[in-house]
Amino acid sequence: MTFDPVQAWLNAAGRFPVLPKEEMIRLAKKRDTLQEGSAAYVKVINKICQHNLRLIPRVVAKYVSKRKDLRMCDTVVSDLLQQGYIGLRRAAELFDATKGYTFSTYSSSWIYQSVYRWHNSRDRAV
Repeated sequence: MTFDPVQAWLNAAGRFPVLPKEEMIRLAKKRDTLQEGSAAYVKVINKICQHNLRLIPRVVAKYVSKRKDLRMCDTVVSDLLQQGYIGLRRAAELFDATKGYTFSTYSSSWIYQSVYRWHNSRDRAV
């Protein structure tokens, strides 16, 4: 039996349902009222990230499909998932609910950027 990092990620992410848009807006507004770095601030960011973990494998799969040298079963995919989480976390910190975008639309580009930058810096190392 082989270990599939994507399946393990999805199993962990499946415990948290996707939040409705109104709840995401409420959390983003609450985050804006809190002091950055406080325990309450971190708790809100963690909640936003936990309930949007399913976005990361989707973005990583899109990234991998464009690379001929990568497959979803490669060991580097678990690293890409971790880098995607860093992008998701950054998106959760910067999301502005007043702009009218959904969080998934906003965070997808942050996740992709984080994955892309990490893979290119790793891939081009001498």
